[in-house]
Amino acid sequence: MGQALSTATTKVSVDDEAGDSHGNVGVFQMWTDDHKVADSLPVSASDAARTLTADVSGARSLRIVVNKGNDGMSFDHADWADALITCC
Repeated sequence: MGQALSTATTKVSVDDEAGDSHGNVGVFQMWTDDHKVADSLPVSASDAARTLTADVSGARSLRIVVNKGNDGMSFDHADWADALITCC
């Protein structure tokens, strides 16, 4: 039997190579089973990386998602870094 998940942490950003000329906004989320457990709010290419941390205790699955901001999907290049999932 596997260990239970405890927390999930990651850094998120819109890649610098996307530039700011097109808006380039993404919203990063973590979901456990069918519940949103972390949301970055809009992140643009000019923003510093943000850290997302979520309590994933009791989860059977963890899904990471990037949604477009209100600017469409053109030129949005998402970065996830330093992902760490802790087990208890």
